Formats: sequence, C-alpha cells, structure tokens
Amino acid sequence: MPEQSKSINVTVAVHEHNNRLLTASAKKNRRVKLREAEARLAHHLHLFGADWAQAQMPHKN
Repeated sequence: MPEQSKSINVTVAVHEHNNRLLTASAKKNRRVKLREAEARLAHHLHLFGADWAQAQMPHKN
C-alpha cells in the first residue's frame, strides 16, 4: 500500500460539458465527484507525467 501523504486542495473551473462527464463517471464508479476528479487527475498524471501539453490533444467544441 502506498505511503499516506498529505493532500492539498486545488480549485479549478470546469466547463459544463466536462462537469456532466465527471458527474456521470462518478456515479458509474460509485464515488463522489471530488474523489472521481482526484482519481482521474492521478491517472492522467501517472500516464503522461509532467511533459503533457494540451496542444497534443484535439479540442472538441
């Protein structure tokens, strides 16, 4: 089991579409939205590290 580390809070603005996706994902995974966002962010950072740039991803309007 990983070491327990101190957490911090980060406040971000989320577009309405992404909020709906996050809400649906949290419900499907039986997590509150905060924990879903935390899990999603941790997964993304683990996969892409610090080198990811938004320009690499196509933007969907």
